[in-house]
Amino acid sequence: MCIRDSLYALNSDGTLKWSYSTRNIYGSPAIGKDGTIYVGSYNCNLYALNSDGTLKWTYKTDSSIYNSPAIGTDGTIYFGSYNTNLYALNPDGKLKWSYNIGGTGSNSPTIGADGTIYIGSNDKKVYALNPDGTLKWTYTTGRSIVSSPAVGSDGTIYVGSNDKKVYALNPDGTLKWSYTTRNCIISSPAIGSDGTIYIGSGDKKVYALNPDGTLKWSYTTGNVIQSSPAIGSDGTLYIGSNDYKLYAFRDASTVAPVANFTSKITTGTDGYIPQTVQFTDTSSYLPTSWTWDFGDGTSSNQQDPFHTYTASGTYTVNLTASNSIGSDFEVKTAYITVTAPPAPSANFTAFPTSGDIPLSVQFTDQSTGIGLSWAWDFDNDGTIDSMARHPLHVYNAAGTYTVNLSVTNAGGSDNEIKTNYITVAAIAAPAAGFTATPMSGYTPMTVQFNDTSTGLITFYEWDFNNDGNIDSTDKNVSYTYSTAGTYTVNHTVTGYGGSSSSVQPDLIKVIGAPELFVYSVSSDTNYPLFNNTLTATILNEGAGHAGGFNVTFLANGINKTVTVSGLGAGNSTTVSTTDIKRYAGDTVLIKVIVDPENTIAEANEENNEYSTTATITATGERYQGGRFSTGKDTVNTAVYAEGNIGVR
Repeated sequence: MCIRDSLYALNSDGTLKWSYSTRNIYGSPAIGKDGTIYVGSYNCNLYALNSDGTLKWTYKTDSSIYNSPAIGTDGTIYFGSYNTNLYALNPDGKLKWSYNIGGTGSNSPTIGADGTIYIGSNDKKVYALNPDGTLKWTYTTGRSIVSSPAVGSDGTIYVGSNDKKVYALNPDGTLKWSYTTRNCIISSPAIGSDGTIYIGSGDKKVYALNPDGTLKWSYTTGNVIQSSPAIGSDGTLYIGSNDYKLYAFRDASTVAPVANFTSKITTGTDGYIPQTVQFTDTSSYLPTSWTWDFGDGTSSNQQDPFHTYTASGTYTVNLTASNSIGSDFEVKTAYITVTAPPAPSANFTAFPTSGDIPLSVQFTDQSTGIGLSWAWDFDNDGTIDSMARHPLHVYNAAGTYTVNLSVTNAGGSDNEIKTNYITVAAIAAPAAGFTATPMSGYTPMTVQFNDTSTGLITFYEWDFNNDGNIDSTDKNVSYTYSTAGTYTVNHTVTGYGGSSSSVQPDLIKVIGAPELFVYSVSSDTNYPLFNNTLTATILNEGAGHAGGFNVTFLANGINKTVTVSGLGAGNSTTVSTTDIKRYAGDTVLIKVIVDPENTIAEANEENNEYSTTATITATGERYQGGRFSTGKDTVNTAVYAEGNIGVR
């Protein structure tokens, strides 16, 4: 035992055996096979003491020693100093070798079964050194390492780091897994007989990790944990915390449960039926199954069940908790006592109690009693209208109403009837009215109908052609007439006071719309001495007469318009214009547009154009450089006419 500047040896009865004075001692002593005690000191010395407390030898380093030595199977003593060196001394105190581990620190070394020496450093690394002092490998963590490594039976190296992680490294220095806690780790790990890794963290928790790196359990202490755990021969885990407490843990998986439970009322009134109780298992040592006997002939296998007691009585509750090791039971005699409550007394108020329809009335329960249920009959017709405690009800018909409230609990029931309690007055029926825009036009004609009715209205009906069928129930609506004709519109509104209708005869006048398009385009090619003629056939396939409109001819170089005075539905007309002189071989794009100014309102304005092409061909007896010969001139006994061509 080290206290301040001395090492103490105590007898088994706690009396002092001997003490040896050094300077401040921060590490724990290590004991060799021959009983030699090795301990480092702040004064830079490693001390070797005989079992009787006398000095055997000292070794002087050039820096303070904060860690605990480790002793190899051959008696070699390994320890680190604050000057970044790891030392190996022979049993006689002579230096065997030293190795610079790259960072200051107070870490203690650990020796593997094969003699490999493992140590962490402030340079973030775990070092693995061969017994001859040569480097085997290093592994870099995220921050400095204060924790000392521990080696599992399979050679896995476990160490904590200030990066909040526990690392498991394979014997070759590769990462096996890491587990992240919530704060820095100064504690060194301890390994249980089943391979469980135990370690403390600055997040106040003790962690138990499975060999595969998954969490087995954790326990939160009252402050950060900087000490390292120790495991007793019976498997008990011991660890200290900065909350000034020493904690002892047993592995719950090796112990039969100790049954216990608590309870609390979740619904109902304490002591009265019906009463719902939540039972909470507080058994220790990890039970895996539960059997509850609630004392009223019912049971449950849930861990934390809810149970409702519906009959008066005093009940004993029994919980049996089990796991693979064994089971235990906890019996709480006369634990739950419930009785029937007193019968209730019904009463209520309402506001308002009179007014026009629709009348909204807020009912407020003022009954007394425990564990009540409510049944409201707002017109005393024998039908339950609400089971809420404080319901809101709307009266939609005029009249005087008697209200009946029935309240019930496990102790009985009571009624409160208030005769002619609610008075609802009638109101006048609404007055129907509407507007329509437009009221005349061509098919298809869309009309916007807007309601202008007055009064309290609950329902709207529109009949746009007065055929007795309802076409819409919206307040304001648009409707499209697709067939020419004269239409009567009927608009009906309904309210709490009744209904009224506004019928407007022959209100909507729909005229059949014309539909103009270019049916065909042709050109005359039979007169070589004259300009050609372009001809278009115009058809009105709509339902209405088309008034005067224009037809425009466009053909490379010309833009001519012909006026048509009118065209009846289903009729056609032919219009023509004269082309300019052209040369044989020319290709002419011909476009004809009917009603280019959109003077006529048509159902479809997108089909008023017609386009085609024509190629100019010679129609005379001979082609003479742009002229056609007829065989009559004074030189060549031919007459020439220039540019006379036909369009095919």
